[in-house]
Amino acid sequence: MARRPGRLTKPRPSVRDLDRVLVVCEGKKTEPQYFVAFRGRYRIHTLSVVGIGGDPSVLVDHAIRLSRREARRGERYEDVWCVFDHDDHPHFEEASRKAEAKRFRLARSWPCFEYWLLLHFEYSRKPYARLPDRSPCAACIEDLRTHLPMYEKSDEDVFAMTHGRLSGALANARQAQKDARATGERSPSTEVHQLVEELSNLNAKKEEMGKPTSKG
Repeated sequence: MARRPGRLTKPRPSVRDLDRVLVVCEGKKTEPQYFVAFRGRYRIHTLSVVGIGGDPSVLVDHAIRLSRREARRGERYEDVWCVFDHDDHPHFEEASRKAEAKRFRLARSWPCFEYWLLLHFEYSRKPYARLPDRSPCAACIEDLRTHLPMYEKSDEDVFAMTHGRLSGALANARQAQKDARATGERSPSTEVHQLVEELSNLNAKKEEMGKPTSKG
């Protein structure tokens, strides 16, 4: 059938139309390296990852500055995620409230990001408490090393070492979060899986946009 004269067709969305997402991490190495590798694996070019180090409240302030800067440029982020640990941070709750007030999304871990990595290998809700010779995070890392003996916080290959177990980690993290809510005991649990799920959805949307249109 011939196309009617003057009839306009709606342009097909392209991958350039994907939501822009900013992920700001507390750590300078482990967390940003993980999400940079995730971005590279799935070619999510609209994902920006920043690792700043320091206290969670400093992280949130930095996320606010980056968000405002992009908004002034007319390049607004659709989602801003703040990735930080509970561990022994005195400003954890303050940072959480500040981020929520800005409608940022949170990917926190109790006690630390390594718990998310541990869930790739086992489901555990064993509590982690501060001891005279180690922090809760250090205790969690000890458990992680039963599966990844050479793990260090600056390990650049942690995404590659765990990615094959991602589906199990997602299921374990959901169960841990459910149990944490039911018991009122947050440690150990994590919200990192929520960010990973959102990025996976973004990847699925990208792939759908990239499919060729069928000709009838």
